[in-house]
Amino acid sequence: MKKLALFLFSIIIIMSMATNGLSDYYEANGKIIFEFDESISMKIEDITTESYDELTQKQSSFDIVLLMDYKENSVNRRELLETGEDPNVILNELRSNSKQFHISKKEEIVKKINKEKFAIEVISSDYSPFITIVTDETNLSNLEKIAFEYAMDEGVGSVFVRETKKMDSTSKTTDVTPLIDEIDIDFVQTNYPGLTGDGVKIGILDGGIIDKNDGNFDDLTYTPVIRNVWFYTETVSWHSTTVAAIAAGNDGVAPDARIYSVELNQSNGFSSEIDYLIGKGVHIINMSVGDQGICDSTGSSDYNSNNLYLSYIVRYQAVTMVAATGNELPFDSGGYICSPANADNVISVGAVRNNGDVAAFSNYLRRSGTEKSNPLIVAPSELEVDYFGTLIDTEGTSWSTPLVSGSIALMMEDDPSLKILPDAVFARVAASANPDIVGSSSSVYTVPDTDWPDMYYTQILPNIGDYAGTWVSHSNTTDSWTNMKKRTGAGMLDLNKVFGSDYEYHNGLCVTTSNTGQIMYKYIGLDVGDDITIALAFLRNGSSSSSDPNSKYIVQLYDENGTLIDQGYSSMSNVQTIDYTVPYGEDGTYKIVVWKSTTTIYDDDYVSFHVIVE
Repeated sequence: MKKLALFLFSIIIIMSMATNGLSDYYEANGKIIFEFDESISMKIEDITTESYDELTQKQSSFDIVLLMDYKENSVNRRELLETGEDPNVILNELRSNSKQFHISKKEEIVKKINKEKFAIEVISSDYSPFITIVTDETNLSNLEKIAFEYAMDEGVGSVFVRETKKMDSTSKTTDVTPLIDEIDIDFVQTNYPGLTGDGVKIGILDGGIIDKNDGNFDDLTYTPVIRNVWFYTETVSWHSTTVAAIAAGNDGVAPDARIYSVELNQSNGFSSEIDYLIGKGVHIINMSVGDQGICDSTGSSDYNSNNLYLSYIVRYQAVTMVAATGNELPFDSGGYICSPANADNVISVGAVRNNGDVAAFSNYLRRSGTEKSNPLIVAPSELEVDYFGTLIDTEGTSWSTPLVSGSIALMMEDDPSLKILPDAVFARVAASANPDIVGSSSSVYTVPDTDWPDMYYTQILPNIGDYAGTWVSHSNTTDSWTNMKKRTGAGMLDLNKVFGSDYEYHNGLCVTTSNTGQIMYKYIGLDVGDDITIALAFLRNGSSSSSDPNSKYIVQLYDENGTLIDQGYSSMSNVQTIDYTVPYGEDGTYKIVVWKSTTTIYDDDYVSFHVIVE
């Protein structure tokens, strides 16, 4: 079957070569990427007989995703802030102009696609250069033909042939007893009565919509906005309702933040739902959802279309996205962070138990070839949430994530500039995390099993009962480059560190030069015993079929004598941290330096660092 399909495809290629030349063929062929089997992404020449046969036997449906080859005019948001302009005004104007730009740039090709017989639906993102063509096509040779025809269009940058797949919430059960120290969801909020998330909009993108009649929303001064249009079937979900309650319900972290709820389409990516939320003016999008099933460890260096879209939206539409890493770790081949949490510009959240121990189930592993490493931050997952009068004891990264989203809403209320600077949010979240709260065990032993309630009680111990299976050791050692732990990232969410410390905050800048070397620095006076945390963050480009590998930065700390004390650098993450305690006799003026380590750069890069001194 493969020989026949490839023969037919070769005829198409030969005809195209005759018309357009050999170079055009190679250029078009290089634009096509197949995405299937939950995580695998490869170009045509990399498809093996086995993978081809797998595709044809599964008889899956596929979408064609076009990434158009044009660049959005960037706006230096920091320069606008310096004029005293309201961040909300800047954001509204930015998104309005961007929408007009993208619609006009894609108008002609969208008209063309709508005339195609294979196009069941065309989803053209209003806020990015992505177009999703929904098809019912299962024949791979036909898909290759369609993809090649669009790849020959010089206005198309990449063509993704994407298997439609189901996204699912990152929970596993509704009935789990907390292991230790039962807590209520308002434990994060009570120390900060002056901050409630007022003026901040949080989008809840989940496997269903919230039930606004739930008691968690009785005392709100507004009615949560829920997408309700005839061509989408929205289903009320206990999962999305409890997630929203933790982030911004009556007793949530940010009770005065406004909630916008939308159900994730179960097959065609994120663009419809996120475009909807962007149009509503949200500042934060909480995503306690992920690829259904276990994320495979195999794959190529090509960044998948969902991740490219998400990273683009964060960078150019100035929205902060927060996503759960997932709960697949105890399975034999699980534990890999999948989309959306592994997108570069998305804040990924893992889980810890309330005593600070690493949660045995919390995903942290990196899929081969992706740039994103480990969660950025972890948060408690053992919460007790009232759902229509019934107390639900939660456990999972689904509920750690809204704790972080709600906390970011408090940060945005405290500093409204963060509403339009996702890179600054990244830096502040990383710097504010407390690595000392997290258990120091270097290995967590988990039992591969498929019975969630039983395997859930895995302990941080060398053995469990008389289990005779194979132990799986998962290290939580420090990444020598990022200075973050592999399983717990920068540490545990700690609002005392966010709002209770003496801290120096620097927004960074929009870099517009291709020069390497020192791009910004800051002097800071430190005393003996001071604990300083520095976090550097930058936004990747998000408009290339690989994960922007040429845009990298290094943060360094020098003492008064000009001696390098520590540095954070990584080719696997766009966030680096430094933690340092000033020893006796070494107080004085220290220098924080941000270096640009490569010469290739896009027209702009958003770079921030955040400093906390305790």
